[in-house]
Amino acid sequence: MPTVNKASFISSSVYIFLLRFFPTAALFICWILLSRNLSLSAYGAYQSWWIYFMLFTSLASVGIPSLLLTYTTEQVQLLWQKISTRSIAFFGLLLLLLSVCCVVLQYHAGLTIAPILTTLLFMCTVVLVIAETYLIVSRKLKLITVLSILYAVAFVVLHVYYLHTAFDLASIITALSLLLSIRLAFVLIAAYQHYTKSATTALVAIDLNETRQLWLHLALQDFLQYIFKWIDKVVVVVLLSTSLTAIYFNGSIDIPFLPILLGAFTSAGLLFLAQMQRADKQQHSIALLHKTGILLNAIVMPLFLFLLFFAAPLFDLFFDHRYAASVPIFQWSILVLPLRAYGFTSILQHAHKGAIINKGALLDLLIAVAAMYPLYWLMGLPGLAFSFVLSSYIQAAYYSVHTAKILQVRVLDLFPLKIWLQQIVLSLILLAIFKIGTYYVPCSLHYLLLAVSISFLFNLIFLWMKKTAIQ
Repeated sequence: MPTVNKASFISSSVYIFLLRFFPTAALFICWILLSRNLSLSAYGAYQSWWIYFMLFTSLASVGIPSLLLTYTTEQVQLLWQKISTRSIAFFGLLLLLLSVCCVVLQYHAGLTIAPILTTLLFMCTVVLVIAETYLIVSRKLKLITVLSILYAVAFVVLHVYYLHTAFDLASIITALSLLLSIRLAFVLIAAYQHYTKSATTALVAIDLNETRQLWLHLALQDFLQYIFKWIDKVVVVVLLSTSLTAIYFNGSIDIPFLPILLGAFTSAGLLFLAQMQRADKQQHSIALLHKTGILLNAIVMPLFLFLLFFAAPLFDLFFDHRYAASVPIFQWSILVLPLRAYGFTSILQHAHKGAIINKGALLDLLIAVAAMYPLYWLMGLPGLAFSFVLSSYIQAAYYSVHTAKILQVRVLDLFPLKIWLQQIVLSLILLAIFKIGTYYVPCSLHYLLLAVSISFLFNLIFLWMKKTAIQ
């Protein structure tokens, strides 16, 4: 890669990661705090509210952030100028309808939170995601990253405060609505100022019909992905008790920063490819896939093996011995983590192959849903989690075949297999030696941190020794 673009790629990846990481980490920290201090039923009710809220706010963005990341700043501004008032009003109505659906489902689950507060928080969340994406495309990352960090800190402080006074979900939602409104105001001001100051005289063009088709594909892709992400949890909320909801949710919880890390690299990669000349794209596309795969795998693989080997002591430590039943669910669900070290749809999205992405997402969802009941009958709750792991590997194979066709290479050429294998072997050896050598050492937080730190350290040293592979 050219030096300037390479530096820009790394910088953008870091900022986008930090932007998404801190609010997600804050939510994860609060989940742990509430798990340790609330009853199973109270914690299950809290998670039930968030499951519905996150599902519908995710669906409400309908592919818009992914669409914006496909274009340059000038093209995004031109697109905004061409959007009619009628289209904006229709989008606002769609947000309102989705927020009403969310409130109704929460009400039927016994969560009697003020609907106006939920709707306000719902609207602010969706608009914030879209406005932040515009600033990401415009490379105005520092401000929104700082705001994201401040919001995350305030989010945790609010939960700690209510835990030490009188825990009340309605009061927390009220405070969060105010907090997010303040964050949104700063982001909108920054977006407006950049929009008014960055009028360009450069000749840019955008095909609205092509953009509309791409948006429809991306919207369907997001819809399928978010349904896939939350459907098992919604099924558990609807069919099982709040206590079992709490057990399943903690067992099937996503590792908070890995999807964000992959999303950051994917977003930065799309920004990078958007600037490349057509003649260079095949070479740089393969190089980009290898580079991100090696970098991500240095984080994902040691973490995956660590979580697999140390799941039981981790749950005992973080959840105060209250969620031992979640451990088998967790161990089956994290088998999907190796897939987080690769952006299977990045080239397809850049090539506007939305139909292929959506077919893969639909295939993923159908296989997972079809496997849910048989695997639940065979394995219990861990079977629900494993059904989604199984379908994800089939989807990854499907995307790989089509990406190879676009780049006109063999499927195996898409992956840095030799270095991946070396990273896997290194991580396995390190953790095995550590676990055998410390067999009689009592498990503690320092013990677990030492185990994962050693694995990460040696993987970083390995990357430094193989630095030519990622330059």
